[in-house]
Amino acid sequence: MTESQNAFANRYGTNALVSDVAVASCNTITSNPFVMSGTVVSSLVSSGWSTSNQDQCINNVFSNYGAWHCIYVEFTFNN
Repeated sequence: MTESQNAFANRYGTNALVSDVAVASCNTITSNPFVMSGTVVSSLVSSGWSTSNQDQCINNVFSNYGAWHCIYVEFTFNN
């Protein structure tokens, strides 16, 4: 993930047409990484996913998207 984000940031990070980047790496059925349906969780667990994997994904956002210095990085939260 970090390599691709670095490449995109190097190419588009100072482009005036790019105003923000949305974090989608930890999402499942919604744009919010904290919203998961029971059927999605069941499917993920059967594939080896765990809550610690999700925590790690969310914590890695800071390093994965760290190359975006001039652009807002958005992390969706529903209220």
